Amino acid sequence: MGKPTLRTRTRLSLLFFSRDGFYDKLQADMAAGSDAFDINLLATYAIGRYAPYMEPVDLGADAETTFGASILKTMQFDGKQYGVPTDLSLHFMYYRKDLMADLMADDAAKAKFAEISEKELGKKLEPKDPDEWTWDDWAATALYFSKDVNPDSPVRYGTVLQMKNLLFNMMVFQSLPRSYGGDWMDASGNVTIDSDAYRTGLELYKKLYDAGTTPRDSLSL
Repeated sequence: MGKPTLRTRTRLSLLFFSRDGFYDKLQADMAAGSDAFDINLLATYAIGRYAPYMEPVDLGADAETTFGASILKTMQFDGKQYGVPTDLSLHFMYYRKDLMADLMADDAAKAKFAEISEKELGKKLEPKDPDEWTWDDWAATALYFSKDVNPDSPVRYGTVLQMKNLLFNMMVFQSLPRSYGGDWMDASGNVTIDSDAYRTGLELYKKLYDAGTTPRDSLSL
């Protein structure tokens, strides 16, 4: 029987902050050389902001085999590694399978769906399995399942849009213009949000908001 392993107990002090102003405070603390924290979980988009106050890390020769080159680059700045990747953000769209099944099985509901899509979107669409949706199909479904548009809808709102002026909400919105070929910048680093792709995304959000498919307080969600 081997000797018992000596275990050490470490006491940690946790600092909790609201999201508003957190990153500004963190940057000020780091610039001032604060010793209030030893470890910080850092989002990839903040690496460039904090790199001047941090020491790069060496993850070893096998890091690329473990994580993959593209993943490691998300935590790099000026070619140096400043963090260990822990997770990547994915965007999901959730929907009610029971509501979609009822819609797909009801000829009268299908006709109403086509009528609403033609009136609101200018094109007559049929309900589809969500795996086959385009953004227009999603929009038509949101309109159909909204009381303000379709009084017979079994639910009040057809979707929920997160529209508070917040970085993370822009990340969610980015999926829409991105699918139309939009990007933040071109190859030269010029901002390219004044484009057809971004206008299409913004106009679709506005149309759905104005139509009442999402709660009015979505502007603060």
